[in-house]
Amino acid sequence: MEHLAGLMNAMTEYTKSIMQVTTSIAEISHEIKESADMVHAQAAATEKDYGKHGGIDRAASAFAGYGQGEGRRSTNRRINTRHGKPASD
Repeated sequence: MEHLAGLMNAMTEYTKSIMQVTTSIAEISHEIKESADMVHAQAAATEKDYGKHGGIDRAASAFAGYGQGEGRRSTNRRINTRHGKPASD
């Protein structure tokens, strides 16, 4: 009978552990969804700023720091000029 009681206690502890893990996963999932919603809202606002012509790709590149879809060389030139370095291609 003691063996059965020990097994029941072990199962209860196991169930509690599973519930804690499930709760943690739910909290993390909620945080991920909030982050994704925030990024989507920022991309949508950027797309609105740049108009519908460039679409979400143009907005995403602007959000990533490349202006209106400009390439890496243009971005380097802009950064260097901003820091007082000569603008060189």
